[in-house]
Order: sequence, then C-alpha cells, then structure tokens
Amino acid sequence: MNKLERELTKAQILAAPKRVTYVCAAAYVLGLVVALRILLLGSMPLGKSLFFAALMFCNFFFSGMSLIARRSRMSYVWLVINATLPLLGSFAYSVQLLVLAITGEWQNDLRGFGTGLFGLAQFTLIVYLFRNLFSREVLSYVWKQTPPTEPALAELQT
Repeated sequence: MNKLERELTKAQILAAPKRVTYVCAAAYVLGLVVALRILLLGSMPLGKSLFFAALMFCNFFFSGMSLIARRSRMSYVWLVINATLPLLGSFAYSVQLLVLAITGEWQNDLRGFGTGLFGLAQFTLIVYLFRNLFSREVLSYVWKQTPPTEPALAELQT
C-alpha cells in the first residue's frame, strides 16, 4: 500500500458518517464482550478458550474496520450474520439474569449471574449494533459506492 492509498483510506475513515463510526465501535466492543465471556465463563481448556476468544474478537474487529475503511458490503453482511447468531442465546441469558434477580437466587448462583450479565451486555450491544447497521445513513454509506473524485485525488497528491 503506497502513501497515496494510505492517505486516501485515512481521509475516507475521517469522512465517514457518525453512525458508521458507531457501528465500528459497537463491533469492536461486542467482540471484546464475546471474547471475555468465552475466556471467563467458558468451560473449555485455556488454550482452546484463548483461540476462540481471539478468533471472535478479530472477526468482529476486522468486520467493523473493513466496513468503515473499505465500505465493504461483504463485511456488512458478515457483521449482520455474526451478530444474529448469538442474539437468541444472549436474550435467554438476559432472561435468566432477570429470573435470578427476581427470585433472589443470584447470591447462590454467581456463575449464572455472571453469565446473565455478559448475556445482557451482549444483547444490548447487538440491539445497538442493529439499530445503527440498519439506519439509512449506514445503508447509504455502504451500498451506494461513490468512487473518489479526481479533484480529491489531485488534492491528496499535492
């Protein structure tokens, strides 16, 4: 990647609409929450947990970055699919947290309480991500590709 391409990518990232930036940040935080849930509450050996946590974090992080830097339609679809898959499970964990809070059993079941907290955070982030992903601003940014104009390229070259 030469200097002109780097400058063009940097200008495109800085010129991205606010909601696209919010999608990128939400994807990053969602990847972090999923990775922490795998590491802290998973029942797998440590090496396997580290591998899956890193895989999920990189998956969400690079999808978000590709969406903002390259206007990638494939990363948009990939982000929607990857956020949809854990949606029902995180909702179920949120309901489990509500049941533990209502019955007062959260003090006896700390693992279930922690799982419920991560599920609630994950569900909230997924809803926030979808709210921004399906907004008109993000849809028009991703699906209406506009190539850089010649004056913009000439300005970057000087």
